[in-house]
Amino acid sequence: MWSVTTQCALETSYWTGFNHFVIWGSIVFYFVFIFAFYSPLFNYSYMGTATTLMATSTFWLTLLLTVVLLLFPVVLCKLYLHETVPTLTDKVYSLICGSFS
Repeated sequence: MWSVTTQCALETSYWTGFNHFVIWGSIVFYFVFIFAFYSPLFNYSYMGTATTLMATSTFWLTLLLTVVLLLFPVVLCKLYLHETVPTLTDKVYSLICGSFS
């Protein structure tokens, strides 16, 4: 969920209020769902697991490393395509910026 949401945020060109609502809302909804699902409300056999797990630094480090490792190939592919197959916008930008240097 984290890597897909981060990839959607990286793909977004124009940030509107709706974009912020959807991106941040999905992250908030994820936490609300996890805490509600593992609460005594549902009498699930793994009650309290979410709060115990999210209190450790290992969880957060693993989450961060997982997101970085999953997005690394996506970012490299975007950079490669940007350099080898520029879009019309990239060509115009390089012409404009190249003339001022």
